[in-house]
Amino acid sequence: MQKVGCNSIIDNNANRIESVEVNATTIETLRAESTKLKRQAKRIDDLIAEFVSESDTKEIDPSAQPMQAAGVSVNSGKKLDLAGKKQPDACFQVLKDAATQLTRKEIYKRAIERGAKIPSEDHLSPVLSRDDRFENAGRGIWKLAKDQ
Repeated sequence: MQKVGCNSIIDNNANRIESVEVNATTIETLRAESTKLKRQAKRIDDLIAEFVSESDTKEIDPSAQPMQAAGVSVNSGKKLDLAGKKQPDACFQVLKDAATQLTRKEIYKRAIERGAKIPSEDHLSPVLSRDDRFENAGRGIWKLAKDQ
Protein backbone atom coordinates (compact mmCIF):
# COMPACT_ATOMS: atom_id res chain seq x y z
CA MET A 1 0.00 0.00 0.00
CA GLN A 2 1.06 3.46 -0.82
CA LYS A 3 1.06 6.04 1.91
CA VAL A 4 -0.64 9.30 1.12
CA GLY A 5 0.39 12.37 3.02
CA CYS A 6 -2.10 14.46 4.93
CA ASN A 7 -1.32 17.54 2.80
CA SER A 8 -2.03 15.59 -0.39
CA ILE A 9 -5.48 14.54 0.87
CA ILE A 10 -6.31 18.11 1.92
CA ASP A 11 -5.21 19.47 -1.51
CA ASN A 12 -7.33 16.89 -3.36
CA ASN A 13 -10.39 17.66 -1.22
CA ALA A 14 -9.89 21.42 -1.68
CA ASN A 15 -9.77 20.94 -5.47
CA ARG A 16 -12.97 18.89 -5.35
CA ILE A 17 -14.78 21.51 -3.27
CA GLU A 18 -13.63 24.29 -5.64
CA SER A 19 -14.82 22.22 -8.62
CA VAL A 20 -18.24 21.70 -7.02
CA GLU A 21 -18.55 25.45 -6.33
CA VAL A 22 -17.71 26.28 -9.97
CA ASN A 23 -20.23 23.72 -11.21
CA ALA A 24 -22.94 25.09 -8.89
CA THR A 25 -22.27 28.64 -10.18
CA THR A 26 -22.36 27.41 -13.78
CA ILE A 27 -25.63 25.57 -13.18
CA GLU A 28 -27.23 28.66 -11.61
CA THR A 29 -26.05 30.80 -14.53
CA LEU A 30 -27.49 28.31 -17.00
CA ARG A 31 -30.79 28.18 -15.11
CA ALA A 32 -31.04 31.99 -15.15
CA GLU A 33 -30.29 32.05 -18.90
CA SER A 34 -32.87 29.32 -19.47
CA THR A 35 -35.52 31.34 -17.63
CA LYS A 36 -34.66 34.42 -19.67
CA LEU A 37 -34.90 32.48 -22.95
CA LYS A 38 -38.24 30.96 -21.91
CA ARG A 39 -39.62 34.48 -21.29
CA GLN A 40 -38.38 35.63 -24.71
CA ALA A 41 -39.90 32.58 -26.38
CA LYS A 42 -43.22 33.29 -24.66
CA ARG A 43 -43.17 36.89 -25.94
CA ILE A 44 -42.45 35.67 -29.47
CA ASP A 45 -45.26 33.11 -29.25
CA ASP A 46 -47.64 35.84 -28.05
CA LEU A 47 -46.67 38.11 -30.96
CA ILE A 48 -47.15 35.27 -33.44
CA ALA A 49 -50.55 34.46 -31.97
CA GLU A 50 -51.53 38.14 -32.18
CA PHE A 51 -50.37 38.36 -35.79
CA VAL A 52 -52.21 35.16 -36.74
CA SER A 53 -55.43 36.32 -35.10
CA GLU A 54 -55.22 39.67 -36.95
CA SER A 55 -54.49 38.03 -40.29
CA ASP A 56 -57.40 35.61 -39.81
CA THR A 57 -59.78 38.57 -39.87
CA LYS A 58 -58.72 39.75 -43.31
CA GLU A 59 -58.31 37.86 -46.54
CA ILE A 60 -54.89 38.20 -48.12
CA ASP A 61 -54.34 37.73 -51.83
CA PRO A 62 -51.31 35.40 -52.13
CA SER A 63 -50.32 37.05 -55.43
CA ALA A 64 -50.18 40.49 -53.77
CA GLN A 65 -46.95 42.43 -53.45
CA PRO A 66 -44.91 41.67 -50.30
CA MET A 67 -45.98 44.90 -48.57
CA GLN A 68 -49.62 44.28 -49.44
CA ALA A 69 -49.45 40.65 -48.34
CA ALA A 70 -48.13 41.84 -44.97
CA GLY A 71 -51.22 43.95 -44.60
CA VAL A 72 -49.54 47.29 -45.24
CA SER A 73 -51.70 49.76 -47.11
CA VAL A 74 -49.59 50.93 -50.00
CA ASN A 75 -52.11 52.90 -52.03
CA SER A 76 -53.23 56.09 -50.39
CA GLY A 77 -55.84 57.02 -52.99
CA LYS A 78 -53.35 57.43 -55.83
CA LYS A 79 -54.10 56.06 -59.24
CA LEU A 80 -52.49 52.76 -60.13
CA ASP A 81 -50.97 54.01 -63.38
CA LEU A 82 -47.99 51.63 -63.25
CA ALA A 83 -50.04 48.42 -62.94
CA GLY A 84 -49.11 46.07 -65.76
CA LYS A 85 -45.99 48.00 -66.79
CA LYS A 86 -42.64 46.26 -67.04
CA GLN A 87 -40.34 46.92 -64.10
CA PRO A 88 -37.82 49.14 -65.95
CA ASP A 89 -40.66 51.19 -67.46
CA ALA A 90 -42.29 51.65 -64.05
CA CYS A 91 -38.98 52.78 -62.53
CA PHE A 92 -38.42 55.16 -65.44
CA GLN A 93 -41.83 56.73 -64.89
CA VAL A 94 -41.20 57.09 -61.15
CA LEU A 95 -37.86 58.86 -61.71
CA LYS A 96 -39.29 61.01 -64.51
CA ASP A 97 -42.19 62.14 -62.32
CA ALA A 98 -39.84 62.81 -59.39
CA ALA A 99 -37.61 65.01 -61.60
CA THR A 100 -34.71 64.22 -59.26
CA GLN A 101 -32.54 61.31 -58.24
CA LEU A 102 -34.00 58.82 -55.78
CA THR A 103 -32.77 55.99 -53.60
CA ARG A 104 -33.57 52.45 -54.65
CA LYS A 105 -35.83 52.19 -51.60
CA GLU A 106 -37.79 55.29 -52.60
CA ILE A 107 -38.13 54.13 -56.22
CA TYR A 108 -39.49 50.80 -54.97
CA LYS A 109 -41.90 52.46 -52.54
CA ARG A 110 -43.29 54.87 -55.14
CA ALA A 111 -43.58 52.19 -57.83
CA ILE A 112 -45.45 49.81 -55.50
CA GLU A 113 -47.78 52.63 -54.41
CA ARG A 114 -48.66 53.16 -58.04
CA GLY A 115 -49.37 49.48 -58.74
CA ALA A 116 -46.09 48.19 -60.20
CA LYS A 117 -45.27 44.51 -59.70
CA ILE A 118 -41.74 44.42 -58.26
CA PRO A 119 -40.81 41.45 -56.06
CA SER A 120 -38.50 43.35 -53.70
CA GLU A 121 -36.37 46.44 -53.29
CA ASP A 122 -33.24 44.30 -53.79
CA HIS A 123 -34.56 43.28 -57.20
CA LEU A 124 -34.23 46.85 -58.48
CA SER A 125 -30.43 47.18 -58.71
CA PRO A 126 -30.04 44.60 -61.49
CA VAL A 127 -33.14 45.94 -63.25
CA LEU A 128 -31.83 49.51 -63.19
CA SER A 129 -28.22 48.65 -64.00
CA ARG A 130 -29.17 46.73 -67.18
CA ASP A 131 -31.13 49.63 -68.66
CA ASP A 132 -29.35 52.54 -70.38
CA ARG A 133 -32.06 54.98 -69.28
CA PHE A 134 -30.71 54.91 -65.71
CA GLU A 135 -27.45 56.01 -64.10
CA ASN A 136 -26.17 54.95 -60.70
CA ALA A 137 -25.42 58.13 -58.77
CA GLY A 138 -23.70 56.11 -56.04
CA ARG A 139 -24.67 54.29 -52.84
CA GLY A 140 -28.05 53.02 -54.02
CA ILE A 141 -29.08 56.33 -55.58
CA TRP A 142 -30.39 56.29 -59.14
CA LYS A 143 -31.20 58.99 -61.66
CA LEU A 144 -32.25 59.20 -65.29
CA ALA A 145 -29.45 59.19 -67.83
CA LYS A 146 -28.63 62.61 -69.26
CA ASP A 147 -30.23 61.91 -72.64
CA GLN A 148 -33.60 61.03 -71.08
